[in-house]
Order: sequence, then C-alpha cells, then structure tokens
Amino acid sequence: MVNIATLIKLLNRKFHSGYLVPEFDRKNGHPLLLGKKVIRSILKRKPEKTKMNEFLRRFERRSVKVNDKGVLININTPEDYKKWAGV
Repeated sequence: MVNIATLIKLLNRKFHSGYLVPEFDRKNGHPLLLGKKVIRSILKRKPEKTKMNEFLRRFERRSVKVNDKGVLININTPEDYKKWAGV
C-alpha cells in the first residue's frame, strides 16, 4: 500500500545504525527500514518474548516525513490483506 516513491526516499537516506520510520501527518508508519546494526542484533539474539517495538528502543530511530498515507495502513492478518488488496 506504500508508494514506490516512499520506498525510494527511505532507501536513499544515509544511515548506518538504528532504523528509519516513515512519518505521515505526524504519525509513524510502515515499513521500517532496519540498519545493519539492528539486523545483526536480531540475528544474534536468543529467542525471547520481547516485542519488536520494545527491542527497537535500544537503537537510534529517525523519522522520515513522507507524503504517503499508505504508510499508516497496518496489515497483520489475512483478513486485513483482503480488505486492503481488494481480494
């Protein structure tokens, strides 16, 4: 549901650690773009019951303002997907 221009804007941002969050209308959205440091930490960590948002608090977070309300759509279930994809 995200515009390709939004993805390109995220990918063109220079960052080495932490993660990027698209922001529309002062609201955080998806997809997150994880830096190498975050990915390495995910791969090294032992299974734990920490929620992703709690885990990410350990890292630098940068918001990227975008003109794309699609970043606010949250798809967590097959039903959500069907709703938004028109299936």
